[in-house]
Amino acid sequence: MMARHVLGIVLAAAACLAASFLAAGCSDGGYDPLIEEYNENFTVVKDEDGSSYSVNDADFDASRMLRDLYEVSQKKMTIFSIVGPKDGESYEWSVSETDTGREVELKGVNMGARTFSAYLPDTPLKEQTMYTIRLSVTNRDGRVFTDSGRLWIDKES
Repeated sequence: MMARHVLGIVLAAAACLAASFLAAGCSDGGYDPLIEEYNENFTVVKDEDGSSYSVNDADFDASRMLRDLYEVSQKKMTIFSIVGPKDGESYEWSVSETDTGREVELKGVNMGARTFSAYLPDTPLKEQTMYTIRLSVTNRDGRVFTDSGRLWIDKES
């Protein structure tokens, strides 16, 4: 008896949701204006420059892993992402305030992954502040390569 009642509520909710999507899709602009409005508030800043190099290449140059400067806006929805070089055995990222050297703890960011990716609104990174990002990558021979770049968080535009 209770299962039928719950099923009825779920089906009614699904029908209302489907009707809402159909109404939005059938409006003059369809879904495109909704998607465009969302995308106007969402920014992805992605750097894949260093991802085409392998840390196991004989001529690997660690200074190519990161750019000298990344400038991003602390927009409502900004994802900042850097892809490290390929074929590393381990990756270690760190972020610190450039002026003080104080390391910044970024909860929810995998600091040991090849890709450093942070949803800026969920971080303690502040506007009008310069940060230093460091990447250390170990290759299959145990050799460690390190590079750093600066990250400037500009005011929301």
